[in-house]
Amino acid sequence: MSHEAPLFSKQVLITREAKQAKSFAQKIEKLGGIPVTIPVLTFEKTKNIKQMMEALQQLQFCDWLVFTSQNGIEFFFQWLDVLQIKKEVVSKLKIAVVGEKTNKVVQRFGFTAQLLPEQYVAESLRDALLKVVGLQERIFIVRGNLARDVIQDGLRAKGYDVIDLVVYETVKDHKAREQLRSKLQAGEIDAITFTSSSTVDFFVEAVKDHSDWLDWVNRTVVVCIGPITSKSAAAYGIKHLMPTIYTVDGMIEVLTNHFLEE
Repeated sequence: MSHEAPLFSKQVLITREAKQAKSFAQKIEKLGGIPVTIPVLTFEKTKNIKQMMEALQQLQFCDWLVFTSQNGIEFFFQWLDVLQIKKEVVSKLKIAVVGEKTNKVVQRFGFTAQLLPEQYVAESLRDALLKVVGLQERIFIVRGNLARDVIQDGLRAKGYDVIDLVVYETVKDHKAREQLRSKLQAGEIDAITFTSSSTVDFFVEAVKDHSDWLDWVNRTVVVCIGPITSKSAAAYGIKHLMPTIYTVDGMIEVLTNHFLEE
């Protein structure tokens, strides 16, 4: 690998869930960096089968299906399989997603979103829905347990009929604690990436019992994927950068620009 590669020899910490970290790590490697994947969280299907069955039976009476994350799509279709609900019910719905990457996951299951917001955040998706959805239409929102209530609360405040279903839960990956502390304390990490508020919160929980944790973090380059994640990092005193396009590719561009300017 050429010494001129923008991330040459830089050790970049990826804190997102292991499966999702793979493509991120490959992009870091292509630019000469060394990805250090230490997931601080993982995902699990919700366990209340009765609640899932009751909610998903309402799909046939809805007009819009809203996905707020890639994980939500994956777990939603897993639940359809578990409960033996035919995917054809989705073909009768208009689909809205939070961003382009989320739409690609929808397409992998054979569907295409009719609505994407201008910015890949919940507030923008809520506003986009308010512009096109009729008050007589029923909306089915699929999300994780830690997703913010921005969309459903905003729609209900305007009089919309909304079904809000949590299909997966975000839980801590306890194996991360010692690895994180060891590498940060030794100064082995050049950059840290956060792809959600959850990754920020769980990361801090894993390292905060050491008095020097913030110094360890702030001597690296930290990149947050978007404004909500940025707000979480700022609340802990973490200095960070943020891309103008809220994607992993945007984060990598910020990283490469930073190191090229050094």
